[in-house]
Amino acid sequence: MWRAEVERYPWPVHEAMAVLRCESGGNPLARGAVGEAGLFQLRPEYHAWRAQGGDLYDGPANIMAAYSLYADQGWRPWSCKP
Repeated sequence: MWRAEVERYPWPVHEAMAVLRCESGGNPLARGAVGEAGLFQLRPEYHAWRAQGGDLYDGPANIMAAYSLYADQGWRPWSCKP
């Protein structure tokens, strides 16, 4: 369901989809035990810049934030690895 949105960014799509499925099962409303949010289970306090209007429970916003994090750090921040 989220593949077309994931494909908008220049990262390895098959890897991103594997992380997304592992982290949230594709549920944009998924919540983690310590406050992780959305499809890629991003920590809102770690991504304070998203407070400028981005909702981490919004699928496209979460994917955009995840790509930004991936571009900076690769898959290192995620517990699920491709």
